[in-house]
This record gives sequence, C-alpha cells and structure tokens, in this order.
Amino acid sequence: MLGSLSIFFILCCLLTAIGGFGQEALDLTPYIATNAKLARELSQVRDPRGIIPSSYSGFVNVDRRFGNHLFFWFFPALNSSLTAPLLVWLNGGPTYSSMIGLFQENGPIKVVIKNGTVGYARKERSWAETFSMLYIDNPVGTGFSYTEDERGYKVDQDGYGQDLYSFITNFYKMFPEYLKRPLYIGGTSYAGKYVSAFAYLLDQKIQKRETCIPFAGIHLGAPFYEPFPQVKSSPDLLYNLGVVSRRQRQVYLENITALENKLQDPTNNVSSLEIIGTLNPPLGLTDLNNYHTQQGIQLEIEALMNSEEMKRIVHAGNRTFRLFNADLFLKFNKDFMISATSKMASLMNRYKVLIYNGDYDLTVSTSSVETALALTPWEGRQDYLSSSRSVWRVNSNLAGYFSRVDKFCRVIVRKSGHLASFDQLEITALMMRQFVETIMYYFSIPNYECDFRRSE
Repeated sequence: MLGSLSIFFILCCLLTAIGGFGQEALDLTPYIATNAKLARELSQVRDPRGIIPSSYSGFVNVDRRFGNHLFFWFFPALNSSLTAPLLVWLNGGPTYSSMIGLFQENGPIKVVIKNGTVGYARKERSWAETFSMLYIDNPVGTGFSYTEDERGYKVDQDGYGQDLYSFITNFYKMFPEYLKRPLYIGGTSYAGKYVSAFAYLLDQKIQKRETCIPFAGIHLGAPFYEPFPQVKSSPDLLYNLGVVSRRQRQVYLENITALENKLQDPTNNVSSLEIIGTLNPPLGLTDLNNYHTQQGIQLEIEALMNSEEMKRIVHAGNRTFRLFNADLFLKFNKDFMISATSKMASLMNRYKVLIYNGDYDLTVSTSSVETALALTPWEGRQDYLSSSRSVWRVNSNLAGYFSRVDKFCRVIVRKSGHLASFDQLEITALMMRQFVETIMYYFSIPNYECDFRRSE
C-alpha cells in the first residue's frame, strides 16, 4: 500500500510539473530538501515538439524570509561529455533576463517568427555544444524570477550575491555529478557586478572550507564594474567613429562630472532615470549594441516566454515573464555607480579570468573596459599594462586580438558589438574553449569533504 501511494505521489508531481494539474510555478526547494533525485526529474523539460534539447528548468527559493525564487534553465552539454565544464550565464541591465543570453546570444535555441506567430527552433551552433550552460534570471523580479515580499528585492552587491550563492548550492544538490567538473561564472555588461559579487562570496566560502563547489574562474563580456571611470571613457569610441563631435564629447564629460559630484553628496537622491539619462544621451541611434547591426528580437523573446506553451514547458505556471523590469531598475540607483574593483582584483589574483569586448561595442566600449582594468589593483596589473596585443586568427581569418598575463586573458572580438556572442557565435564559442583548455592547470577539485547544509 505504501509503495502504491509513493508511486501515485510521484506521478502527481510529474503531472503537475508538465502542466497536468494546476498552474503553480514549480518550486523545487521542498523536493531538493527531501529527494533531490525527484527534484531533478520534476525539473526536466519535456518539449512535445522535440525541438528543445535535454534540459531542466524551474524555481529555487533562495531566501525563505521573503520567498525569493530564482528561475533557471539548464542545458547539459550537447556532446554528452562527462567532463564538460559548467558555465553560469547572467545578463546585465540591470534587470534584464538571462533568457536574452539563451535565445539571442549563445544558447541552443532561438526565437523564430512564422506566419506572424512567435515560435522556437534549434540553433545549428551554440556554446552548449561544448559546455553545460546554466542560465539564471537574476535578480529576483527579472524574467520569471520573483519575490513574495517587497522587501525581498536585492539591489546591491551583497544582496544579489547571496541569492546567487544560495541558488548554486541548491543546484549542486540536484546535479551532484557536476562537483567533478570546473565551474565558470560569467555574463555580460552589468553582470560584471553580479558575477564579481557572486564569485567573491563563493571564493570566501571556499577559503573557509564551507563549500566544495569546484569554482575555476569567471568570463565577462564588456563588463561594467568601475562606473565613473568607465563612463568617462565611453565617448572615446563614439568620437573616433564620428558618431559624436568634439563638442558633444565635451558636454557628455561635463555632465558625467556633474553627476559624480551630485552622487557624492548623501543629501541628494539621484534617480536611476537621471543616471541612465546622463550616461546615455540621445544620439539618434536605434540601438548602441552594435554600430552595424540592430538587434530587435527581445520583444519576441518576451512574447515567447509568456506563451502558454512555453510556460508549460519550463514549469513557470501562471507567472508573468518580464524581459526587462523597469520598476526594479529604478531601485538600482544606489548600486549603479558603486565600484566592484576590489572584488574583481581578489578574483583576478586567485582564478582564471576572461574579459572580452566586441570591437564595435558602443555601450561598454573596449576603451572603457581598459580604463577599469587599469584601475583594478590586481597583482598582474603592471604586467598587463606593459603587455602587447597579439593577432588572433581562425583558419587564416582575422578573428580579433588578445593579451594574456598569467591566468588573465583579454580578447577583442572583431566585427561584433555589445552582445559579442550574438554577432560572432562560433568565434566566441572557440574563444571560450581555448580559454578553458589553455589554462586548465589552474583548476583542481577540492580534496576535502564538505556539507552543503552549512552553505545555506
């Protein structure tokens, strides 16, 4: 009798997960605590069309005080390698969904429009061919991720760093085999702050032997983490390309200096809108992602993720998907201009780090990232500042330029903009493989036992 009841319970759980019963989002946390194997089974994505490759999705409660739930979509490496590294992907914004990374940048599926209807299809190439890709909607309030309490929104480095750390400890309970594979945490743009906060906290836990997560390094595309120096150098590329005049560049710098002075006065309450308005003056361009191409599929991503079909597939229940959360964005006015250089320096001293840019990135330009690197007090800074660029060729074709100093790799990806893996998918996939494989000797599995219950 007990066996029959257990089977019935599991069947009910499975039916609920695939939309058989109810419209509740799949909160995996209770299952992780009691039966991680069942949690994994419940999270499996079942695509009736057979288009989406083997993957897992759902929600994890990362802060029980407020009911903070992070949504994830995980794709094991398509080559079925038992040693494929795990790559975490976070989009920036702040408050842009990481489904942009999945559908628009480097994931194995894409949005398609057929007869005016939004759908999805497999990509011929993706980063998931070689790596296991874990896309997380961060912070809560972004994408499908949500909080049950207004106080749960995490809008500073300590807050979203802690939520992400809580998530990853639960992830490894569901997928313990990945404890034998290197973990790389990364993303693009404002994720420079997300990643540095998350990875820094993880490193602190590792040093205290509170976790055995196999953290190997970080990968960042056009990272924004040293705000004022970076924004002050932003108009350089615009000026060199002829997009702005000398006078426009001067006015921009004057406005940035005025904003900096205003923010340094604690009596001033500067809004996120004022900050972003100063940082992104009207230029008459549709999009700063790429000087050559305009990328207009993000509304389609939102429509697809809000479709009843996709909600059933990814176990989102009746949650509403928000590609960009404008209300939450306004809460980032304090965090927006706070530096993360000290955390970045600590990580660069201890781990492998890849930082890359598209050569036509007008949002977080090459020069702005170089400014941040020059101000990051890591041990290899002087060696990097005195290093030379090397030409990077792929099949005799110019792919970009790179520098390497010890564990640090810096790459400029040719013919690409702010979303480099969108413009140059195969080249950036190769870049990631070379980064991981070339400096493998820096990674080693922790040789001590740990209890994940201590990590929460």
